[in-house]
Amino acid sequence: MPSLKGHRKRAGLSQGAVAAEVGVDQTIVSRWERDVATVPDKHLERLASLYSMTLAELKAAVHQDVEVPPPSQWQDYVIDSELSPYAQLVLIVIMAFRDEKLGVSAFSTDDLWQRARIPQEDRSAVWKEVLESGFVRRVGSAEWAFELVYPY
Repeated sequence: MPSLKGHRKRAGLSQGAVAAEVGVDQTIVSRWERDVATVPDKHLERLASLYSMTLAELKAAVHQDVEVPPPSQWQDYVIDSELSPYAQLVLIVIMAFRDEKLGVSAFSTDDLWQRARIPQEDRSAVWKEVLESGFVRRVGSAEWAFELVYPY
């Protein structure tokens, strides 16, 4: 199967053109193409359109195994992000639930909120920020099982 870079070149687009169309920096497109970062789901439909592919074809091209960052490096990216302190804390707690053999974090909401100690009134907004951050990706249809990913 052609790489993400191959699909872009076949479409006759530069990294800069793709970046402008998707609304990200050109270096992010480069990271996606080098499998240094995972394309966030929110950008997949636009990329599929740009590359004249179906969404399923593009997902097959970009959701190949991406090297999972070492926990300390992933944590550094979280801390350096522009996320709220609560969202950063929740992401670090999610990392603490990571099963090294499976490469997946699985937990219950009670466990998560108990460990993170986020006030009840802030939980909904914090959870939305975490899910939209690009640092985690749901595993299959599981509600509380996630992979850690680089969002850029």
